[in-house]
Amino acid sequence: MADEPAAEDEPAGAAADDPWLRLDRMVGLSGVKSTVRRALRGADLAQRRRDAGITLKPPARHLLFLGNPGTGKTEVARLIGEIYRERGVLRTGKLTEVSRADLVGEGIGETAPKVRKQFAKAMGGVLFIDEAYTLNVDGRSDYGKEAVDELMTLMETHRDDVLVIAAGYREQMQSLLRANPGLESRFGNRVSFDDFSDDELVEIFHGMVRDARFDLADGVEKEVRSHLPRKRTPRYGNAREMRRLFEATVERQGMRLSGRLDDLTDEEVRTLTVADIREDRHDDEQRRRIFRTAEQDLSSLVGLDPIKREVAGLVNEVQMEDLLREAGVRTNDDARHMLFLGNPGTGKTEVARILARIYHGLGLLSQGHLVEVHRSDLVAGYIGQTALKTEAKLESAIGGVLFIDEAYSLATGYENDFGQEAISKLITFMEDYRDDLVVIAAGYGEEMDDFLASNSGLASRFPIRFDFPDYSDDELIDVLIRFAQADGRTVGPEALAEARRLLAEKRDRPGFGNARDVRSLFSAAKRHQISRLADERSLHKVQPERVRTLLPVDFAQSMI
Repeated sequence: MADEPAAEDEPAGAAADDPWLRLDRMVGLSGVKSTVRRALRGADLAQRRRDAGITLKPPARHLLFLGNPGTGKTEVARLIGEIYRERGVLRTGKLTEVSRADLVGEGIGETAPKVRKQFAKAMGGVLFIDEAYTLNVDGRSDYGKEAVDELMTLMETHRDDVLVIAAGYREQMQSLLRANPGLESRFGNRVSFDDFSDDELVEIFHGMVRDARFDLADGVEKEVRSHLPRKRTPRYGNAREMRRLFEATVERQGMRLSGRLDDLTDEEVRTLTVADIREDRHDDEQRRRIFRTAEQDLSSLVGLDPIKREVAGLVNEVQMEDLLREAGVRTNDDARHMLFLGNPGTGKTEVARILARIYHGLGLLSQGHLVEVHRSDLVAGYIGQTALKTEAKLESAIGGVLFIDEAYSLATGYENDFGQEAISKLITFMEDYRDDLVVIAAGYGEEMDDFLASNSGLASRFPIRFDFPDYSDDELIDVLIRFAQADGRTVGPEALAEARRLLAEKRDRPGFGNARDVRSLFSAAKRHQISRLADERSLHKVQPERVRTLLPVDFAQSMI
């Protein structure tokens, strides 16, 4: 599909506000412009055939717009409406923009009237359905399918009166089409909106600056480029990200100038500088504080001495990298994904949360947050849905740590299980976003061996392994004391001895949960204490010290 010169399709003497000129002036989008020209030529040919007396059913001219946010889909839809109006293809060319909430009702019989109402508003123009894939929602009580059925009927009945453009992410839109086989035939063209290149994003930023009548100081363009991500997420915001950067830059310029309004020159007011682009440098000090507090939190955890030593080693490795590079030594380029192996309640999730903050403080992760998931958060029950669920969770974790608890459950070995689909998507993200994403797969030893063996590319993606030991009896009691202190309660020596005896018995049974069982024991003891005090029927007369104190009987009578 060759791109054609704009002049071929532009009317003579086109004015500055001509929609063709505005479309051509949009940054990038060469494939989009070519597809629009092809669709227009098809509409012109259909009209010429009608003029010649040929009776053919007019082709479907509805469009699918596929691509990420901020790639110009809404603006192009608006321009197509204006172009079609000028060509006489559409009566008004007006854009009516709708989303799922405008089309889908909450009760029986509400959806079809809502769809017909929006369709009637769009008559003679363009009905633009943003995030159209949201009409495809799993669940028997959802009315999205009813909206799609009504849309298909109206699109066929009024194909000469309304141009429908359905927009959304590529994969999700494919799922929508698969779930509604009659829908694909209603759309005559697919228009792919690719992400903008770095040069195009910088050009978009320049355009925002020009439109606002600002000037840029030397070095600003280089600083803008430094803000562009090395690897784009699947839902990168493109021009929206440039809009955010521009608005933040203007705000920082305002803060910089606000203290000396009386002596500012016009040139100073118009000029955006490198300092305005850059984020506040107090962020560096904030990162150092985050790192220090995270290290302190790790040090304060009960036990886990081997894990603390391993983390200290990772920190030393990161802190030495700059020194090694300056000395000409090749640094470690391995990903930082990890296996956390150990029984339940051994602190794996808490260490992962602290490690996310440590890596953020060291500048390795841009956000430092933890996203905790289980199999049900990643695996769906329908073909094509698992990749979407997994991708959404992975995207939410970029900049931080994705913690997959009981990761071995993704590799069940059952036929037709979608866990492998999740693993394949996981491997792709682990490689593509290794610079700003750490994946931690947690579970028990033997089961995790099966997990790693389930995909030939999985084991090599996890170069770091932490083995979490069970807590000793003394450490379990230390955990109990901390629970009590955090709750403002007192546990005396005799009560602690009773708790130690119960936990030792529990340790000998299958499925011992370490700190989880300590928490369960503590909660059960509190419940027994409340019942014991209530039985005295004089709770209002009980001294505060007695209310705070857990007795041996509270532990002895609890069930863990």
